[in-house]
Amino acid sequence: MNPIRYSFLGQLICVLTVLLSPQVLLGQPKAELTEREGLSWLPANTVIYLKVEPFSNVWSHPLRDRVQSDETVQTIWKSEPLKQLRGGIAISELVLGAKLETLARDLTKFGAHVAIDDQGAIVLIAKTRSERWLRDYVQKLVSLVSSNGDKKKPAEKLYRGIRGYEINKLIVAQKGDWLMVANKPEIAKSTIDQMLDNTSSSLATSPFFQRATNMAESHLLQKSNTDVATVMVDLENIRKLKAGWTKKIFTNKAKDFAAELILGGFLTVLEQSPVAVGRLNLSDSGVELQFALPSEHDWFAETREFYVGPMSKGAADPLLQSRGQLGSLSTYRNLSELWLRAGDLFDQKVNDQLAQADNTLTTLFSGRDFGTDILGSLEPQLQLISASQTFPNELKPAIRLPSFALVGKLKQPESMQRNLKRIFQSFIGFLNVAGAMNAQPQLDLESENADQAKIYWGEYVVDEDRRYENGLPIQFNFSPAIAFVGDRIIVASTVAIARQIATELSSPRKTTEPANADSTTNTIIGLDVAMIGQVLLDNRDQLISQNMIEKGHSKKEAQAEVDVLLGLLKLLSNASARLSFEDRMHLTLNIDLASSPREPKAAQSSDEKVAP
Repeated sequence: MNPIRYSFLGQLICVLTVLLSPQVLLGQPKAELTEREGLSWLPANTVIYLKVEPFSNVWSHPLRDRVQSDETVQTIWKSEPLKQLRGGIAISELVLGAKLETLARDLTKFGAHVAIDDQGAIVLIAKTRSERWLRDYVQKLVSLVSSNGDKKKPAEKLYRGIRGYEINKLIVAQKGDWLMVANKPEIAKSTIDQMLDNTSSSLATSPFFQRATNMAESHLLQKSNTDVATVMVDLENIRKLKAGWTKKIFTNKAKDFAAELILGGFLTVLEQSPVAVGRLNLSDSGVELQFALPSEHDWFAETREFYVGPMSKGAADPLLQSRGQLGSLSTYRNLSELWLRAGDLFDQKVNDQLAQADNTLTTLFSGRDFGTDILGSLEPQLQLISASQTFPNELKPAIRLPSFALVGKLKQPESMQRNLKRIFQSFIGFLNVAGAMNAQPQLDLESENADQAKIYWGEYVVDEDRRYENGLPIQFNFSPAIAFVGDRIIVASTVAIARQIATELSSPRKTTEPANADSTTNTIIGLDVAMIGQVLLDNRDQLISQNMIEKGHSKKEAQAEVDVLLGLLKLLSNASARLSFEDRMHLTLNIDLASSPREPKAAQSSDEKVAP
């Protein structure tokens, strides 16, 4: 690889990344004046605005020290796949005469502003260290690009006395100590016009910006001294765009049942809300991202009340816990309403598919109507739980999958339990008939009463006359189960997770705890990233093989790439999300770093050691 060519690419990527990277607010009067000045130069037809806080404070944040000093990060940084990137950055720093973190501080001394207008043009402006410093830096950048013989030379431009350069289709210009980078000549010229003329028409005075600012201040998204970035989106004008992607998002009829189930309420807010605001925030433990959008229960009417509940107050139950848990989701979804109102929600193709499925499911459930009798027997509060599995050392499946379970609440538990038990027994019989026709392992039907729970499950039988040299077939990851605890029903992929959840539901603490009586959280998600990494590590050999097949890598390249992924997961501890709709749509995402390096316990492959 041409070192000069790579140095430019590495430099350009790193500098642009730095300009848009996490920062923290200085909160000084001079910074506030600079922010207002920058806003007055951005186009009035901006539909997405991003304010990035100064880089200097993020560099001194304790979170950065934890990440940079982590042994896993150091190992990944020194790994072979990143060798070329390290070389490119080193050459760039040598030519530019400064470390990238120093350049980042000087380039974003007062933060940076990014605007995207309704034509797709993008402009970035940032108040830098000084006019003289910026002029020297731009000249060094031009010299660096000019030395790259196989690329188009920077073209010098002059507009109203402002000198700029076209570098790889990007326009870079300087006005005093302000840097401007744009992707189109039109927005570059209009930004320079605004810098020189300072007219009253700008982002700062636009109705969108005023509305978004008020939204942020009135919905608990005020600035704090650990803010990283703020984003504001003009949904009202984005919906008016004729771009193809807007038609796919803002459509009256859904084309996917799963997407409606997961995103239906969220899409209603996007279709009605005038603005969206978000903030990215750093803490000592990790990163938090919040989004807030106006939301009114009238928007959902009857068609999507299944998603948010009456008056948008549909609340999820507290998350259940299970041993070895990978993740859990607790949500409010009235599945019966969703099924019965499909004609208003989906296009003709999906409705035809649902009608065919309804006929099949009605037959499976002994003539009971699936939407009214089966789904209608469930309360809207649902939970989905996934957990890792343990297997006997002497005999394990070749591919080891996690277990999962769906937990619901029955409106009429006594009558429905008997019906669902019979249906489950018929299901096990069907699996055995289908399996026998394809020489697949068979299931034994088992049952037990444990404390307050009744559990029924199928257990795959190991064929004693067969040798499993490559491990058990994938079916042995499953022992399909159904369990009843009071008015709760558990449908699980394994009897082990069904037992764990049944024990949790049977405990006095859980049976007496109110189900989020005072909460209006619609959906709660929790992920144990450490456990997810452990499951992936258990299947490292399979991941390497899949990488070689899909990407055409050699075994060494595949191992390096997989180990980088596993190493990155070791940095993280937990991730969570909370979504609510009452008085506004509020989405909060959290990612926490691991408090200390973790050493996963898993068998290494026969010929390779797991990277640290």
